[in-house]
Amino acid sequence: MNKFRKTLVVDDDPASRFLVMMVLQELNLATEIVTLSDGKQALEYVQQHCFNHNAAQQECPDWILLDLNMPVMGGLEFLEHLRQLEQNNFIHSSITIVTSSSNPKDTQRAASYGVKGYMLKPVTEQNMREYLNKAGIA
Repeated sequence: MNKFRKTLVVDDDPASRFLVMMVLQELNLATEIVTLSDGKQALEYVQQHCFNHNAAQQECPDWILLDLNMPVMGGLEFLEHLRQLEQNNFIHSSITIVTSSSNPKDTQRAASYGVKGYMLKPVTEQNMREYLNKAGIA
């Protein structure tokens, strides 16, 4: 049984997106996986599928895996725009940062947005399982 109905993977690196998608499929974590390559695309997606009055609730992803360092719009900028859009903390609490940055400032800044958690790349089945256990999702 899938834990998430719809998962949004946002990462500018095609290999990282593919790897995350493969791990999600292997662990049967999502019914539907949508991949995007930058925060601007993700913001537009969320606006259309979560904040559009014509959108059905099931169109909104219930888990977002977000890279921090991307061209066009990075993960932290995405989180800031998202904070301005939403009236509650629903979407922020469904976001997991997936990044190669182990900089404590990045971790603290991401945490200040109320994200679900923080996972270092590369994403493997093992570190995904560990993250899910630690986050109380497994």
